[in-house]
Amino acid sequence: DREDQVAVARYETGPNGRDCEFAIVVADDWRHRGIATELLRRLIEIARDRRLERVEGIVLSQNRGMLEHAAELGFERHTIPDDPLLVRFALTL
Repeated sequence: DREDQVAVARYETGPNGRDCEFAIVVADDWRHRGIATELLRRLIEIARDRRLERVEGIVLSQNRGMLEHAAELGFERHTIPDDPLLVRFALTL
């Protein structure tokens, strides 16, 4: 009768009140089941409902699954010159 937390998804609104940055973490045993993609879709819906204009996130460059899903959802990909291991994604709502 125990509940386990398998994933966490959050966003924080930026100082301008028009954009937000998201973060998603999925437990190792629950990866590759579409949970992160579904959580990202829901975060986008919530951001739209709250009339935010942009959603952004930083993803490890080797996280191929999330890179593909973010592209499928319409995110633009931006390199981070100071850190080639990271990729910034942005979606205009």
